[in-house]
Amino acid sequence: MLPERFSSPELAENLPDYVPLSHNNPFLTAPVFDPEEFLLSRARTTLPELRAELRDYLLTLKEELVQLINNDYEAFISLSTDLRNENSKLKSLRGPLGRLQSTILVCQSNFRLHLAQKSSGIKNRIAADTGQRARETPQALCFTGRKSIGTYTGTVPSGFILY
Repeated sequence: MLPERFSSPELAENLPDYVPLSHNNPFLTAPVFDPEEFLLSRARTTLPELRAELRDYLLTLKEELVQLINNDYEAFISLSTDLRNENSKLKSLRGPLGRLQSTILVCQSNFRLHLAQKSSGIKNRIAADTGQRARETPQALCFTGRKSIGTYTGTVPSGFILY
């Protein structure tokens, strides 16, 4: 005998519409399968009919699974066939790639050498400019001192040595 919740007359009137079994069936795609809800959705179906429907759907699923496996297997075999000649193509690229690599290494070492020369030249120039300024600074101070002494007094005091 069915529990009370399955045998009420109101429930029989409010049963959901019959939804055929498919991949879009909300009872089959729910995150958690609820067998009671599924059976309630099929309340107007007899158990032998439901069994036959479930078996048909199972066969459909098996056929689709076999088809998916066959499709992937064909792609796998096709990939294997397509890759047969790729090894020789890859080997033929080794020579040009090796030459390109050696050319790049030569260019890289030339660039580093050029960069080192430029860096050394810049350092030498900075050192030379610094030394020149160091030699020019005392002379500039003497010249400025002469100029300012002459400006203030108009004459250079005796005993003052001009350079």
